[in-house]
Amino acid sequence: MDDAQPLDDAQLLDGARLLGAELDTRYRVLGLTVDVGAHRAVAVGVSREDPRVQVVLHPIGWFRAALLVDDPEDPRIEAFTVDQLVDVVHALDGPVLGEPVLDRADARDIVNAVPASLEGTTSTVDGRGRSALIDVSSGSRRLLLAVGYDELDRRDAGGNDLPAMTAQG
Repeated sequence: MDDAQPLDDAQLLDGARLLGAELDTRYRVLGLTVDVGAHRAVAVGVSREDPRVQVVLHPIGWFRAALLVDDPEDPRIEAFTVDQLVDVVHALDGPVLGEPVLDRADARDIVNAVPASLEGTTSTVDGRGRSALIDVSSGSRRLLLAVGYDELDRRDAGGNDLPAMTAQG
């Protein structure tokens, strides 16, 4: 990827390694920490030495997650709490985000196809304009996390705002 070309939000996440995820239901925010790689750092607006980007989706209107364990002898869905999401993602050891993540009209359908490990909905009307689907695997575990949201912010590893990018058409 040419560092001279800025990456839009979808390109930023495509192929990035998911390092962390935290859902704050009180403030209705999903924070993702991704490593965009040194080769794409300049295009994103971060340093090659620290190519981490914080992606904040807000306000969250709904969320649903499933942690699937593909064990031939005991396939199952593992339950976890909102507070355990950080540990669940950490245990996946930096999986790569391969499929498109943002603006997935099918996000809710995909995650509704399996029993939920975790889910929630607000009674407010906001947080439903866009949807995202995180679908990552490591070993025998697969995490599906779908959310409805309205806005996306991006920050560098120090918490400084990065400029919003839109797809060039």
